[in-house]
Amino acid sequence: MRLSFLCLRPVLAIFLLTLGWPGNFAIAQVQPEETPKGNRGPRRVFADYDLRLAERVEPAAKSAARAAYRGRYLSPERIADVAALTRGIEAVRTALSARIPTLQVESNLTGRFTEIVGVTGARQFLTAPSSEAPEAIVRGFLTEQAALYGLSPAEVKALVKFTDYTNPAGNLSWVEFRQEIHGLPVFQAEIRAALTPRGALVRTTGNLVPALDPSLLSAKPRLSAEAAVGKAAATIDVFASPAMLRVRSTERNGRVMVMGGGPFDGDTRAELVWFPVEPGVAVLAWSLTLWQPIYSYIVMVDANDGTLLWRKCITQHQTQTATYSVYTSDSPAPLSPTNVLPGAGTQAPGVARTAVTLIADDLTASPLGWITDGNNSTLGNNVTAGVDLSAPTGWIPMSPAPAGSSILPTIRRRWAPMRPILRSTATGSSRICSFGRIAITIDSGS
Repeated sequence: MRLSFLCLRPVLAIFLLTLGWPGNFAIAQVQPEETPKGNRGPRRVFADYDLRLAERVEPAAKSAARAAYRGRYLSPERIADVAALTRGIEAVRTALSARIPTLQVESNLTGRFTEIVGVTGARQFLTAPSSEAPEAIVRGFLTEQAALYGLSPAEVKALVKFTDYTNPAGNLSWVEFRQEIHGLPVFQAEIRAALTPRGALVRTTGNLVPALDPSLLSAKPRLSAEAAVGKAAATIDVFASPAMLRVRSTERNGRVMVMGGGPFDGDTRAELVWFPVEPGVAVLAWSLTLWQPIYSYIVMVDANDGTLLWRKCITQHQTQTATYSVYTSDSPAPLSPTNVLPGAGTQAPGVARTAVTLIADDLTASPLGWITDGNNSTLGNNVTAGVDLSAPTGWIPMSPAPAGSSILPTIRRRWAPMRPILRSTATGSSRICSFGRIAITIDSGS
């Protein structure tokens, strides 16, 4: 009977698949390329996307999308007010230029926000030297020139400071603010100010968003965080349903959530933010980080209908190769596998070196490889290569290539057996494993 049952199992499996057994058929319909954990997700990269810049690629689609958001969030009266405010930026710039002839003002990539305000040269700054606190100096300038950034004095007052420090050399101070509405950050709406040691404001750079009216913006999403994950995943051809996910933690009354499970290699973080489409228009959005084996992304989708607003691939690849002349076996004279007993005095014959060209040995351990693009010294995962000129403790770092050199030489050194050296340091001990004329230091301290 056991033999008969085993013979029937393949027939039963085929029969169930023919009937469309939901245990497998539904998954095959939705995601036919799904692979086991550890090797999931598409291996091709999806291009970065920004709704505000998409008109360069798809003018008609971008115009339609912007018109839809404008119609949803701006009344005809508000459209006129925003247009007048935007025109006022140029008038304020002209007035400030009369006071500061070396004034430099630049708009951001969309051409709608003031991004850089500074001066050319070092004879005159945006403000005179002051003994006030850096935050007071910067807020004072932003309040006085609020119209240059498309803001009102009340909006400047509402900016949230998140950085205020002076560098160790004491020759430059920094203050940073960000825009928040109903306690949620506005995406990329930050401004950084640099000040001299005497308290003169040198420059501001950032993307503060003009004409946002908090009374017209609701911070309650129609789309749950779990559903937003599915919408975001679909933009990179990955299927993720809310049922696949489990909430690990929530913060700020559900405005920040961390979810595990699903077709991802790490936990997915979801955070509510405002996505600025144009002056006067900000869309409530879910910002999500999607981790995959190779390409990972930050994706923002409309928190009401799941429309893709922004996508950025956060995986970067090293491109510069380096060639190493190395022994690829156990040693320069390998004796494995072998049945020779230890102490028998048997010496294996030497083997030739092999030229190995690498970009990175392990993208997890050394994301930029052993040799970072543009450099020619091995700076991988806590490893430093050096030359042992006077055994056993004469290790020195490898000298950099001559200035202007653009070609990496093949790394090659003569081999002669030496004993390892243990060197104590302030943070722990380092074992220098010497193989002839090459020494590799592996730090074991914290």
